[in-house]
Amino acid sequence: MEREILVSADARETRVALLESGTVMEAAVERHADRSRVGNVYKARVNRVLPGMQSAFVDVGLERDAFLHVTDFAPATGHLPSHGPAQRIERLLKVGETLLVQLAKEAIAGKGARVTTGLTLPGRYLVLAPISSHVGVSRKIEGRDQRSKLRKMAKEVLPRDSGGIIVRTVSEEVTQKTLQAEFERLHEMWQKIQRRSESSKAPAAVHREAKLVCGVIRDLFSDRFEAL
Repeated sequence: MEREILVSADARETRVALLESGTVMEAAVERHADRSRVGNVYKARVNRVLPGMQSAFVDVGLERDAFLHVTDFAPATGHLPSHGPAQRIERLLKVGETLLVQLAKEAIAGKGARVTTGLTLPGRYLVLAPISSHVGVSRKIEGRDQRSKLRKMAKEVLPRDSGGIIVRTVSEEVTQKTLQAEFERLHEMWQKIQRRSESSKAPAAVHREAKLVCGVIRDLFSDRFEAL
């Protein structure tokens, strides 16, 4: 099966299509004047806490306050967001405090964007989850032995108390040296985000997700493609 990635760009927009045997399987458009902010990380200020909705509205510097539900809140304790009944938004956040959030869904129909505190920083082979402690492997890698091998490699490149990581599908034949280099790059990115946050006054953008073409190459391109 022949696989290709086609890219077309002009002054107004960039278009990317994924083809398999000449058939378009996926397509995406990024308008330069309206670039997606999903994946961006912000230093936010809590403006409202609503116990009845178990949510908070936080100022990230956009047109409207962003929405943070309790199920999207990950305390800085090394755990991903919990859905347990013990977690209450009014116990977790106070009006006026600041926190790092990542934009998970763009604003639509007059509603603000949705954000999460469970930050993830995607790389070519790994996704770094800096306030998690979980080590996982993409579900698309199905072989039990291969999954065990990759999980073991991931744990070996992850220093203690350095967050969690997920091994991506493209890493199926990757070496430990490559994983190590990628982890170090992502960890340095996280450290830069922390430094920007410390020196910024909320609300402020402290990290911007890659543009469409860069993201597609990072996430999809491999030796299984015949052309880009």
